[in-house]
Amino acid sequence: VANQEAGIKRSGSDLHYTVRISPAEAVLGTKKTIDIPILGKKELTLKPGTPSGHEVIHRGEGLESLDHRGTGNLIIHIIVDIPVKISPDQKKLYEALLQSE
Repeated sequence: VANQEAGIKRSGSDLHYTVRISPAEAVLGTKKTIDIPILGKKELTLKPGTPSGHEVIHRGEGLESLDHRGTGNLIIHIIVDIPVKISPDQKKLYEALLQSE
């Protein structure tokens, strides 16, 4: 992936942007407004069970191709942030989840 500016990476006429979500958002699903530099606000809806590495593709929201034969895509890459440090209450919740599996 070539060229990076303000968190956006360009690959040909496609634009790539990474969004980090919590484990709870990944499991339960979420709807949020994200502010992508240069492009502005975008609605992001993730279904329950969204895995890390999932891609949300907004067709035609990238850059115009150099040969003017179309427009690239905006590809949003989802990363589930696994916490390194958790509170005692969070630890109890995760332990309860583990016991229920």
